[in-house]
This record gives sequence, structure tokens and C-alpha cells, in this order.
Amino acid sequence: MASTKPNVAPGACAERSRIHQPGVSATPKITYIRLVVQMTGDAPTMVPTYQQWVEKAQYDLGTAQAMLDTGRYIYVLFFCQQAVEKMLKAIIAKRTDEMPPRIHKLVRLAEKTGIDIDEDRMRFLGVLSSYYVQSRHPEEMDDLLEQASSQVAQDVLRKTQDMLTWLKSVA
Repeated sequence: MASTKPNVAPGACAERSRIHQPGVSATPKITYIRLVVQMTGDAPTMVPTYQQWVEKAQYDLGTAQAMLDTGRYIYVLFFCQQAVEKMLKAIIAKRTDEMPPRIHKLVRLAEKTGIDIDEDRMRFLGVLSSYYVQSRHPEEMDDLLEQASSQVAQDVLRKTQDMLTWLKSVA
């Protein structure tokens, strides 16, 4: 007499063996994940979600604090700029479901969010943009190194924390 028991390898999942049994439905379990895909040319690209951008912004803010604690003031300024850039991109991603533009000018990014930003905050975004370090060549960093004091770094970090809090509240 032939066995009706499915042929399952030792250690194989019994749930998987069910789909090979005659008369048993093979309905897979499906988990839905929100994934925004944008077509760029011929290949789709995954668009980071609002939360992913926010997490990266928070990480950069933490890095800025760590750099302040170790006296690496130029990197405090750089990571403050990065934190705000990522938060602005988070808002753009949330509002448009599209990949934010690959630009680093915070004023332009702020304009693309559609948020009404007061003059003082826009001025701060302009200052922060000057701390973006596109090149790591020493001769191009000299000006930034002269500006990067403990007091400036502390002030920029505090203002960046305030900016991120405000941006989250209006996102």
C-alpha cells in the first residue's frame, strides 16, 4: 500500500510540505511592506521612507554630539548640516513619495518641502549649507577650520537640534 504522507526531508518545514499534498490549498502567507519604487531610466530604485530619512538625520545629530565631545569641531558643523539635509529630504519624501533631489543646498531643499519657513530659520539654513564639505582636500578645508571653534560648534549644534525639532513638528 502506498503512503499518503508527503515526502519531506528531515528538518524540512511541515508547513512547506502541505503545498505538495493533493487536495490541500497552497495559499502562501503574504506580508505587506510599504515600498515606494521610482523609475529612473530603465531601473526602479527604492525611495527611502520618511522614517528612514529621520533615523539617518538623528544618527548624524548624534555623530555631531560625539564630535563635539571629542573636540572635532569641523565635523560638528558638517554633521549638523547633514542632519538638517536629511530631515528636509524626509519631509520631501513624505509629501511627494518621490526621491528627494540630490542637492545639498539647504535653502533649496527647504523651498521644495513647501513648508513656510521664517527668515531666521532660512538664514540659519544658509549658514549650515556653508558647512557642507564636498571635498576632503586639506587646502579646501582651511577656511572652515578657522571658523570651527568650540563656541561656534556648540551654538550650531543647539540651533540644529531646535531646527530638527521644529521640522518634525511641521512635517
